[in-house]
This record gives sequence, C-alpha cells and structure tokens, in this order.
Amino acid sequence: DASGRNPIIFSTLISRERMRELAEDEGFLAHLNRIREQYQEQVLDPVDENRSEADRLENDAVAYFSMEFGIHESIPQFAGGLGILAGDHLKAASDMKLPIVGIGLFYRSGYFNQYLNHDGWQQESFPEIDIFHLPMKRATDKEGREVRLSIPGPDGDIKLTVWKIKVG
Repeated sequence: DASGRNPIIFSTLISRERMRELAEDEGFLAHLNRIREQYQEQVLDPVDENRSEADRLENDAVAYFSMEFGIHESIPQFAGGLGILAGDHLKAASDMKLPIVGIGLFYRSGYFNQYLNHDGWQQESFPEIDIFHLPMKRATDKEGREVRLSIPGPDGDIKLTVWKIKVG
C-alpha cells in the first residue's frame, strides 16, 4: 500500500538486509522460479493459435488514439471507464501479439484523487507524478536520439517529446 502498488517504488522499500535474506530463502527462490517460468510461458513465449507470423506484415501497426489509458493503477493516466477500456484494449492486443500502438497524452499532474475529510465532505487532491517512478522511458529513433516533434498551433509551435510504455 505504501508504494501505491507501483513495483518500481515497492522495490525501493525493501531493505538490503531483507533482500539478502530472500536471496538465501529456498522456499522464496522456488516460488520466484515458478513465477519466472509462468512469465516466460505466458508472456515471452506464448503460443498464438489464432494467427501465424506469416499472417502479419512486418511493419503493420494499428494506432489507437485515446486521451487516457488505464493500464495499471500505478500509472495514473485515467479517470474512469473509457480510460480503463482503452487500457484493456492495449493489454488484450498485447496478449494476442497484435501490433497496436496507443497514442495519448501524458498528464504531469495526473487525475485527481477523491477522499472524504474529517467532516465527511468530498475533497480532491491533485498529486504530481514523479516520472522517474513510472515504467516509461523516452522513445528514441534508430540512431538513439530522443523523438521530439513540433506541430504548428494557433499561437506558435506545440513541442512534444514521445515517451514509451511497453504493455505486456
């Protein structure tokens, strides 16, 4: 709970001493190996019975445009139903090995969190997102340069940087 279910933050909350203990715990290591094997089988080497690689063209891709994608609760880039649906589409496409690219906006402050104050009134907070705790990185071109774009706008150029999150 302290990590907000973010695996990157979670890993920083485990002490070195505890990591050393786990590295020598045979029961933990056996369980970890089972998880690794399941991951290998289900994610890295899945059997795609529906389509063969020959059915897909090498450079085919579907662009999925959405204002928000609910990929995981630790990536607060969604407000509700449609964002969750868009995230589910990306995850299902990944599971099926379909060539899809989700294109959306990154909200530095994310969406607001709702809570009840001591008097029972609904309140909102707008937490700023620490991008270094998210499983994303800047997209690069074939030469390793960051992908940056400039689009003409009504009040001058709109400049943007492309970030990448791998789903699945």
